[in-house]
Amino acid sequence: MESESPISETETSKVSSDQVELMKRSGVSPLIGTVILIAIVLVLGLATWGYANSAITARLSAQGQDVASGANAIRERFVILNLNVSGSDDISIFIYNNGLIHTQIVELFVGNDQTLSPIELSDVELPVGEIVKINFDHAYMNGDSLYVKAVGKFGGSVTYFQQV
Repeated sequence: MESESPISETETSKVSSDQVELMKRSGVSPLIGTVILIAIVLVLGLATWGYANSAITARLSAQGQDVASGANAIRERFVILNLNVSGSDDISIFIYNNGLIHTQIVELFVGNDQTLSPIELSDVELPVGEIVKINFDHAYMNGDSLYVKAVGKFGGSVTYFQQV
């Protein structure tokens, strides 16, 4: 005995055709879906590669500048040859560049063994193999110990001491 289904065969075939028609109108074919998925993966991959490439380039550039600065600091050498005092507060120092590169004296300090005070100074050019004279005013008394510290463009420094 066959049981009767509540839905007739014509209704079943009708439902199936409606479903097929609905899938044709609203569905995305597997080929288009695959192409969209590949495009998304490519865009994300290129964005990641671009970010990593720019980060690596920036880091390598910074590292190159650090190495160059370190090499210049090694090649920068200068000495204070003499300190000349005249009058009550006139001081002259003579600096000789015995290094391998042209540099500048960017800071100058003067004082005693306890404290050093900065001297107003515009950058003083210090060519290789030359002596430069720097004049400045600083109050001192006979018998004082004068310390002078010069700082170069690349961080090199030298301190000179003289009893006046």
